[in-house]
Amino acid sequence: MNAVNREPGQAIKDANAGRFTDQTYKVSSDNSTLSQEFDRDHVLVVIEDAVKAGIGNVKGLKKYFEKDGILNPSTGQYPHVFHNREEFEFKRYDRTTDGDLYEYPIIIVAHTKLYFRSVEPKTPMQTGAYRVIYTMNEDKSLGYLQGLVGHKDASSFDLCPQFHSRWNGKKINPKTSVT
Repeated sequence: MNAVNREPGQAIKDANAGRFTDQTYKVSSDNSTLSQEFDRDHVLVVIEDAVKAGIGNVKGLKKYFEKDGILNPSTGQYPHVFHNREEFEFKRYDRTTDGDLYEYPIIIVAHTKLYFRSVEPKTPMQTGAYRVIYTMNEDKSLGYLQGLVGHKDASSFDLCPQFHSRWNGKKINPKTSVT
C-alpha cells in the first residue's frame, strides 16, 4: 500500500490536531547521521492502518535469535505493545491516562515512502528499521501519535527528537537537576 497517495481520514486528523505540528519528522536508525524523513500525513495514515489491522493481526517475517549457541526461529506480530525499554520521555504521553504504547512498522522501498499491511494473513511483512509509536482510545478505534523510532539490526531504538519531552523546537534540552 502506498501511503503517499492517500490522505489520512478526518477522524485521525482531528484526534491528532495540535499534538505535533511539524510537517516532517526525521528519525535516525542507528544513533548517527543515517536517518529518514516522514511527513505527518504519511505517519497518520500508517497509524490508521495499524488500528484497522488490530493488535497482533499482521505477521512479520521469520527472524532468528541465538540462545545457547542454537539459532531459534521467531516471528513478530504487529501492531504490538512497545515496551519502551529505552525509557524514552515522550512529550505527549502519560501512562496513567493514555494506556499502552503500540508500535507499527513504516517501510521504505526505493526512496518511496511505503508501508505494508498484509492483505493475506499468511504473507508476512518485512518490518524494516522504522516504527510509528501510538496509543489508542478506549474502544481501540482511533490512534494518537506519540513518536517515531528507528533502529538498526538488533540495536536499541532511537527516538525522533521532535517527540522528546525536552524538545525545544531546535534541540533536546538537558535534564535539569532538582535541589
